[in-house]
Parts: sequence; structure tokens; C-alpha cells
Amino acid sequence: FPDARSHRLVTDSDVELVCATVRFGIAGASPVVGALPSRVIVPLREAPLLAALSELTSVEMQSDLPGRQAALNRLCELAVVTVLRFCLDTGLASGGALAGLADVRLAKALEAMHREPERGWPLEALACLAGMSRARFASRFREVVHATPGEHLATCRMVKAQQLLRQGGRLKGVAEAVGYASASAFTRAFTRVVGIGPAIWASVAGQAEERGEGARI
Repeated sequence: FPDARSHRLVTDSDVELVCATVRFGIAGASPVVGALPSRVIVPLREAPLLAALSELTSVEMQSDLPGRQAALNRLCELAVVTVLRFCLDTGLASGGALAGLADVRLAKALEAMHREPERGWPLEALACLAGMSRARFASRFREVVHATPGEHLATCRMVKAQQLLRQGGRLKGVAEAVGYASASAFTRAFTRVVGIGPAIWASVAGQAEERGEGARI
């Protein structure tokens, strides 16, 4: 359930049920989550790697070995990556970054933004990477990704900013690392995309880290 909706799962008595929560960083604004349907079901017969991960997760859950929780977190992350690949391969992504990455021309521009979000990336440069005119690129990008190139770049910057803030980065340094000339400009952009200021977000994220809540992508 990509949008974290309330739900109830009921299984037969001989079925093992494993649940996990994975945080993508920006609630309500993730370029990945926004591409998925409200419910994703992957038959294990169609995803052999996911089936193998399921077995490994089951074995790890039943163990008392050191590092059990860390191993489970990593297995959950790999499982989610596998599910995302399945969605990409089967066309389940209806928009957002996943759908864009499935588009041969848009993928080159998206990969560049994801790789270096701190760059200014003028529309001309992105269109050139995609081998399209500015007008055609802008239209196609919005049609597939459901956001403008500028909006998507801002979200990518905030994802990187959150990673740096989790690592203890200071506001000014984080602002420069993600392409903003000043801490105040970064704070305004962060608040617009995430909904709260970076200082508050970092404090809340730090508390969640201490409680060991959820795997992260």
C-alpha cells in the first residue's frame, strides 16, 4: 500500500504474514510513491527474486543471531526495490519518476537530475539529453511524470537534503550541497515541498532514528 492507508490483512492459519513499513523520505511528495497505484500485488511466481527474498526474510525472522534487525531492514529495502522494478517492467506505474524512467528519452534527463540534483539543469540541457525540442520535452515530461521538470528537480533536491540532514549536515552546508545560494532560500524550498522546515524535520527524523523506526529507501 504505497500511500500508507489503513488496511487489514486476514490469512489462513497456515499462512505466514510479514509486514514492514518503508519510508521514502518525503511524505506525499515522493517521486516514486506518486507513480504507483493505491495497492500493489506481486504474485511470487512472476517475481523469483522476491520469492527468494521472502524465504530469506522468514529465516532471518526466526533467528536470534546478532544483527537480525539490520539484516531484516536491508532485506525489506531490497524487496521494495524488487517490487518497484516489477511495477516498472509491467507498466503498473501510471506516472511519476517510475513511469518517466520507463520512457527511453525521458529516462536520460531524469537520471541526470537524480545523479546531480544540485545542478541548475536549464530546460534546454534536459531537452538535449532527451533528444527533444524544449516544447516537446516539457509537454512530454509533464504528461508522463505528472510534474514539471522544475518541480521534479526540487523534489530530488529535497530527497538529497534529507539524506544530508540525517547525517548531521548543517543548514548552510546542506543548502549549498543541493544547489541553493543561501540557507534562507533552501529553507523556503524545503518547507514548500516537505511541509515543515528543515530544522524541525531533522529533529523529528533524529528521534525516529533513535527509535529505529522503519527501513528507508
